[in-house]
Amino acid sequence: MSTPPYYGIKLVPGMTGTVGGVKISTRLQAVDWNGNPVPGLDAAGAASGGFWGEGFPGSGSNVGPCLVFGWLAGKSAAGVALSSTLDY
Repeated sequence: MSTPPYYGIKLVPGMTGTVGGVKISTRLQAVDWNGNPVPGLDAAGAASGGFWGEGFPGSGSNVGPCLVFGWLAGKSAAGVALSSTLDY
């Protein structure tokens, strides 16, 4: 970590209110009942289902996935917004 840029956020302990959500692909795209991506709809963190499987390991353990998947979903959404089509 000797080369900037550096990023930081302030985290405050709290409880999550949702577990699971829409099923997503490995590219964080929401998928329909047949497993086909829904164009322009990405999901991350507690809004996405299947990451934790059948259980939820507890409060605080979702911070990492939320940050990483949120960044990836945002990057994907920005790519869609900048392109002329919704083709992934």
